[in-house]
Amino acid sequence: DKVIFLDVPIDYSINLLKARTADGGRIKNDILEDEQLQRRAYDRSKYVAHKNGWKTIKCVQNDKLLSKEIIHEKIKRIINNDY
Repeated sequence: DKVIFLDVPIDYSINLLKARTADGGRIKNDILEDEQLQRRAYDRSKYVAHKNGWKTIKCVQNDKLLSKEIIHEKIKRIINNDY
């Protein structure tokens, strides 16, 4: 089995959530309120991925989220052992 960690830095994720809220989206306030918990969860996820040898895909490059298509191609490469 292969496990793939889709790495979206926590600051980027939080900014996406805040942008959705600013655009009239409804995001539960507790998600945004406990940023410290979100940061710990992200850090631990990265640690577990590294410790267990999971493949990691960095989903943000040059401060932009990669497209679904690019992420999909990266996943396919990992599955096909071409990564």
